[in-house]
Amino acid sequence: MGGSALLERPSNLVRLCGDGVQGCHGFVESQRTLAIVRGWLIGYLDDPETTPLLCFDGWHLLDDSGNRVPYIGEVAQ
Repeated sequence: MGGSALLERPSNLVRLCGDGVQGCHGFVESQRTLAIVRGWLIGYLDDPETTPLLCFDGWHLLDDSGNRVPYIGEVAQ
């Protein structure tokens, strides 16, 4: 399997249930616009460390040390 060290950073990885058709992974793939708004899917050129992600307990940023930091800034709705 290929990949890029730039893409496979801890801040760019979110574990989802399902297989791309079912579960959370399936939801992200079928509802891409909503997934982008919620930070579950980001563009190739976006910086994952500065892209807020909606979690079960609010908005967070992920860093390359594997931490989840509460996000205080504004989030586009």
